[in-house]
Amino acid sequence: MLNLLPKGKLKIIIAPLNWGLGHASRCLAITEKLLENGHEIIFASDGDALELLSRNHPDKNFYELPGYGLKYRNSNELFSLLDNLPGILKAVIQEKGHAEKLSAKLKPDVIISDSRFGFRSKSCLSVIVSHQLNLQTKYSFTRWAGNIVNKFWIRKFDQCWVPDFDDSPLSGKLSYGHPFNHVHYIGPLSNFKRNENSKNTIDLLISLSGPEPARSIFEERLIHYFRHFEGRVVLVRGSSSKSKTNIPQHWEVFDLIDRKEMNKIVCQAKEIISRSGYSSIMDFFTVGKSAQIVPTEGQAEQEYLARTLNGKYGFSCKLESDFK
Repeated sequence: MLNLLPKGKLKIIIAPLNWGLGHASRCLAITEKLLENGHEIIFASDGDALELLSRNHPDKNFYELPGYGLKYRNSNELFSLLDNLPGILKAVIQEKGHAEKLSAKLKPDVIISDSRFGFRSKSCLSVIVSHQLNLQTKYSFTRWAGNIVNKFWIRKFDQCWVPDFDDSPLSGKLSYGHPFNHVHYIGPLSNFKRNENSKNTIDLLISLSGPEPARSIFEERLIHYFRHFEGRVVLVRGSSSKSKTNIPQHWEVFDLIDRKEMNKIVCQAKEIISRSGYSSIMDFFTVGKSAQIVPTEGQAEQEYLARTLNGKYGFSCKLESDFK
């Protein structure tokens, strides 16, 4: 990854999408490698993603970008796409203006944008981080239309970094079968460290993330399902908003959590339930932990990953309806 950048000490803006916490989490892995090599880092994002970045690097400079306003109110992927498309297009246009203004003000050498398709500038090297080069959706029309738009945006960047292996993909078809010639496979991104001496002192870890209201609905479902679970339960809510459901008093609850503490908790968990977001999958894969992965209904990427990884690397696919 570092060999893809210009030589010398660089000023780099890192801008992850605020869609759950996965994009910010994997950008923290990139950040660690860049800081180790003496580069200056500036963050740009919004919402919980920006808060997670600030929790882990409070000494850095931060800039707020317009949010995409993504919502998952419908389990049908076509309706979800149509529901979110206007907000996405508006945000892409707005963040392009923000990128040019920040570039004029800060004069960065590099912009690293994780899935923010408008956050790029002609005045510096602009990199897009994405493992979704070949969208896999249920319907052929949404797959065709989605890939046309996806390719249009990705081509506008100078480089595309794919957080996956180049020979044995963790993300399956998502990161292959593409027409791009500026793609670089940089391997799975996680700053988690495996701890062979860690003891399984947590009976159940529930790790939540993702857009609303799907995140809150899943949270409520799991709280009711495991309310009488005997054992130590840790709930990482993945949101700074207040829970609408009464959480059992004996549960240990974190709204947002820094990466070092999350690393520790994951390594101590006997059983893990998580969304099938790619960043969570990379974290569990890195530390060798098995997990029950549950896709957000209507989110094609998570549904594809859950199906593809079911029975592999210790992952088992579950549906929300399994937790009644």
